[in-house]
Amino acid sequence: MAVTNKSQFGNLVEIFKETYKFEGLRGFYRGYTVSLIGALPYAGSAYFVYETLKIFHRNEKKKEPRPIERMIYGAIAGAAGQTSSYPFDIIRRRMQTAFILNKHESDLGILELFSKIIRHEGFIKGLYKGLSMNWIKGPIAAGVGFMTYDILQYFSRKTYVNIFHQ
Repeated sequence: MAVTNKSQFGNLVEIFKETYKFEGLRGFYRGYTVSLIGALPYAGSAYFVYETLKIFHRNEKKKEPRPIERMIYGAIAGAAGQTSSYPFDIIRRRMQTAFILNKHESDLGILELFSKIIRHEGFIKGLYKGLSMNWIKGPIAAGVGFMTYDILQYFSRKTYVNIFHQ
């Protein structure tokens, strides 16, 4: 509803009805494939950066990173992951809103839309529009997530060893 005005659609139920009426079930999955594709560079680059920063830390300081350092490394990794996958988010959003905003784009596939954006808006301005706002919220969430995962993993291994190897 963020991309429509009140007179076009009054509520979410109306949007669902209109989507189903004009596009069928397929309309609810618009952008799904590009979301799956975009998860690969995000996960690959984020985990690579996070684990690499922890290795550098261990090699330089000869000790494990503290939780706050893990959170910082996770935030850096999250920013790297978002940057690598952001063009896929742009494509996904365009595909999802094409039916309402740009009907002439609604039949374009991933590669066609990708090349159209680059051709008309440029590589950086077209595919990275709005990335700076994502750098505000995303790295914080990624940092907390990576840190929490590592801490829970540490305690679960410690508990497992204590329970099963006494």
